[in-house]
Amino acid sequence: MENRLTSPIPSFLAPIQEDLQLVEQQILSELVNCRPQVLRMIQQTLFSGGKRIRPAIVLLVGNTLGGPKDELIRLAAAIELLHNATLIHDDLIDQAALRHHQPTIHTLCSPQLTVLIGDYLFAYAAKIAAEIDNPGTAKIFAETLITIVDGEITQYSDSRLKPDLSLYEKRIYQKTASLFEASASIAAGLCTTDPTIREAMRSFGNHVGMAFQMMDDVLDIIGTESILGKPVGSDLKQGLLNLPTILYLKDYPDSPYTNRILEGSCLKRDNSDVLQAIRESSAIAKSFEKIDQHLIASQKQLAVLPESSGRHYLLEMVNYLSRRIH
Repeated sequence: MENRLTSPIPSFLAPIQEDLQLVEQQILSELVNCRPQVLRMIQQTLFSGGKRIRPAIVLLVGNTLGGPKDELIRLAAAIELLHNATLIHDDLIDQAALRHHQPTIHTLCSPQLTVLIGDYLFAYAAKIAAEIDNPGTAKIFAETLITIVDGEITQYSDSRLKPDLSLYEKRIYQKTASLFEASASIAAGLCTTDPTIREAMRSFGNHVGMAFQMMDDVLDIIGTESILGKPVGSDLKQGLLNLPTILYLKDYPDSPYTNRILEGSCLKRDNSDVLQAIRESSAIAKSFEKIDQHLIASQKQLAVLPESSGRHYLLEMVNYLSRRIH
């Protein structure tokens, strides 16, 4: 386990550092008329240590295919705003107190203002996407937003305490992988009309996003609060069955922890003994197997891209995601 989670420095970000700074400048220029108090809270969410994987996908795919830089910067900004809007709402719904070691927005203001700040970012994300000069961008962007919100509704109302792997995979596609998919798909659409490349990049984003969320689930079980920047075991406390927990329930139906999990006895309490049981089970290794399946599938999609430094850095991204520790 320790050998796997070495979290190498994300070298794939090195060639796009200047572009990522332009993305941040684009975001701040859009929010220039925001109230100062609200802007401070938004900046805390936007610039508090996120990994920037989604805008990195936009920029690396776009650069590899020779896309228009200005449009790629705007798309990356729209994607990052949309992502952060969902985080603001998610943290409120889940009553999460920390993210990246920082207080979440709903702990700094009222729930009503928190919802409005999230809506504010949604609106600006949609505005930027609509202004990009590509007929498919706004449609895919809007469809992705619908998918994300539908996934949140499903998680809140239908999928708690249900050890159903297919339902779980649908949920993480909606809530997480769909935005990775959109990032790669729209970026490719700005660069080429080749349907083979566009479909391969859509699939690449899908698989990377699925692996990303599955790794988040593993880290929620085996990680540490000091590294994650938020408490471990958060899913169990919320009644959400993540990948390792679902696999544990399948393999250990007679465990004393199985009924405790399924009966909802883990809600809002210390579950260190349950987490330890899952850590020591086969569920973690099996979770890594599923993660690797998606990462290998994502690597195969990159074969359609021209041999270039851009393709190399996308492969570096995949390798990083297989080993990250936060």
